[in-house]
Amino acid sequence: MGYTALYRQFRPLTFDRVAGQQHITTTLKNQVTGERVAHAYLFAGTRGTGKTSTARILARAVNCTDRKDGNPCNRCKTCSRALEGKLMDIIEIDAASNRGVDEIRDLREKVKYPPAEGKYRVYIVDEVHMLTAEAFNALLKTLEEPPSHVIFILATTEPQKLPATVLSRCQRFDFKRIPFPEMVKLLEQVSGEEGIDIDQSALELIAGRADGSARDALGLLDKCSAFEKGPLTLDRVVSVLGMAQDRLLFDLSRRLSKRDAAGCIMLLDRAVQDGRDTGQLFKDIIYHLRDILIIKVAPTGLADLSDKKKEALGALASEWEVNTLIRAINVLSEAEGKAKWSTYPEVFLEVALVKLCEPSMDASLEGIMDRLSRLEDMVLKGVSAGTGDKVPAGGELPPAAADSSAVPSGEGAGKPDKSRDSETVSKASPRQDKKSEAGCEEEKDKGIENDGSKDGGQKLDEPEEREDLQRDGHRSEPGNVSLEQMEAAWGDVMKYLEKHKKGLYTMLMGSRPIRVNEDMLVVGCGALYGICYEIANSKENRDALGDAVYSVTKTRFDIKIESIEVQREAGCKDLQEDCSLYEEAVSIFGGDLVERLDE
Repeated sequence: MGYTALYRQFRPLTFDRVAGQQHITTTLKNQVTGERVAHAYLFAGTRGTGKTSTARILARAVNCTDRKDGNPCNRCKTCSRALEGKLMDIIEIDAASNRGVDEIRDLREKVKYPPAEGKYRVYIVDEVHMLTAEAFNALLKTLEEPPSHVIFILATTEPQKLPATVLSRCQRFDFKRIPFPEMVKLLEQVSGEEGIDIDQSALELIAGRADGSARDALGLLDKCSAFEKGPLTLDRVVSVLGMAQDRLLFDLSRRLSKRDAAGCIMLLDRAVQDGRDTGQLFKDIIYHLRDILIIKVAPTGLADLSDKKKEALGALASEWEVNTLIRAINVLSEAEGKAKWSTYPEVFLEVALVKLCEPSMDASLEGIMDRLSRLEDMVLKGVSAGTGDKVPAGGELPPAAADSSAVPSGEGAGKPDKSRDSETVSKASPRQDKKSEAGCEEEKDKGIENDGSKDGGQKLDEPEEREDLQRDGHRSEPGNVSLEQMEAAWGDVMKYLEKHKKGLYTMLMGSRPIRVNEDMLVVGCGALYGICYEIANSKENRDALGDAVYSVTKTRFDIKIESIEVQREAGCKDLQEDCSLYEEAVSIFGGDLVERLDE
């Protein structure tokens, strides 16, 4: 006789040998022992979880003449003939190829006959969901009230396709995926009996790749064991199965988190040159990112991984944000769907990786939200989104940003200023330019505190409650507010938006006035384009921004919002701060973030 595959050699022969389904096997054993066997069963579950094997065990158990604790003896005449496939009272039907109403009518006629050798005639109908609607209708009456000597066992991977009338006539048992520890135990047992020398890490890899299916796990072990003589190491298993090594996946995900497109392409090229299948690479990367996501949001949710790998994933998860992981999985899944129909699937994988490393290339809503999220993180960490300048820990602004609104770092990081001192307010007066300049120099000497006010300065609760811009009691008219004065007041404008128009405030974080032309105020913001630019420039939002400006300056302007280009001035090195975050912002947003001005 020829070679028999491992999954066929090691089919369980008793209820006790069925892996991972104790909730089912215990119930069936008790039913057999107590002579309370039902007339119809439905076994539902994913592939390779033991449905057909359990059905055969049950068929032998009800006909066995020497069963023990509900298990068939597998030695008596009835069991022996059943194991040889010669027992006439156990009939297996493949519903995928016998799905018509004629086959079911023939079955209805045969169930009338009593069993020839055993106590029961057992019909095992595999893939029962493949039956036609007419066939189900023809089976209903017989399934509900079969002869006393007949037992039906229906097995399916898609129980949702069965009519409710069929489901209601059966005792349903749901087979679950085999847990990881039990799968490892099963593979250790089989490899020990077959004399297969395999490393524990390789065994765990096969168990994890099987996705809860014992048949798949044994099939993979069978395939790997035929590779060559000698111990099966992790590298050999990876090579045989065409999977990406953990080392490759960890390196790739780490480079993705750092937006290293060149490094990702290099790793991918190396994997392809080593013979890795592109379709399998897609799956491996997606599964790896999924594991990182699960570790980040639910550390106890990965029971099918070793503790060592969980620890490594936990360290890697700290480099990712949840929304970025979700976007990465969606981008790769979309690319995988397109790659299936392409002659060059690796191109789609390369494009997907570059898109993840260069968010400015992704015009989707998810890509825009990812860029906005990263911009907010940069601001909260002490970067002025409008200038790219990092706010020093003491709260003192660099010269290039001294006249604009900035988010302080340290204890008050991420919180907008709640007040502005009187000298800063007076700076906005068109009739007090010299006094404003003097006040600004005094402010630089004393420093700006983290709460947004200087020592001894007066704090104002809301921008609209501040004193008039002009000290003589007259309100400024259109055209009397200069650009410098508007820049000085812009922080209070943003505070007003934060309180009254939260969404617009988020869009305009890092914005600044760039031109004042009589009745027109032009506001520049580099983070807006596409749909976000259209939303910000809607009449409703422009009017809301105009109201905010009026509440602070007491001057009504028509508002226009424009995108501005990043210009890196030669004086960047003179700002006495690290420009690395500025460079990162430029790389993230494709050069459309801010205009760098060194005053």
